[in-house]
Amino acid sequence: MVNMFFLKFSSFIALIIFVFAIINTTTTPVEGALCERASQTWSGSCLNTKGCNKQCQNWEKARNGACHTRKAKQMCFCYFDTCSSPTLCEKASQTWSGSCFNNGGCDRQCKTWEKAVRGNCKTRTGKKMCFCYFNKC
Repeated sequence: MVNMFFLKFSSFIALIIFVFAIINTTTTPVEGALCERASQTWSGSCLNTKGCNKQCQNWEKARNGACHTRKAKQMCFCYFDTCSSPTLCEKASQTWSGSCFNNGGCDRQCKTWEKAVRGNCKTRTGKKMCFCYFNKC
């Protein structure tokens, strides 16, 4: 008798948990959904979610940022309230010469010499280059 009661009770609890899980996973928020976009300013693999989050917020004016694997690559993604076009315009530095391995130096040079908002080393066509980021193109 006790076993039958326990079996019915545990089946009832399992059914409740299953229904709750289905309801919870099938509902999608319509309002307040964030727009995911690959970071324009992050270079290389993204292994530091805190750093990605900070850079997305400070450099790209995103709500949040996080590292995710997409197409077998660790990338930094920024999350925005709206899916409008990117806010920063990326241009190769006109004053940097040679390969770029110093993000801080590239950032300073872009701000000082090219009046950019930010600067960052990124790899394009197999070369490490300094890119400057502007509010307008």
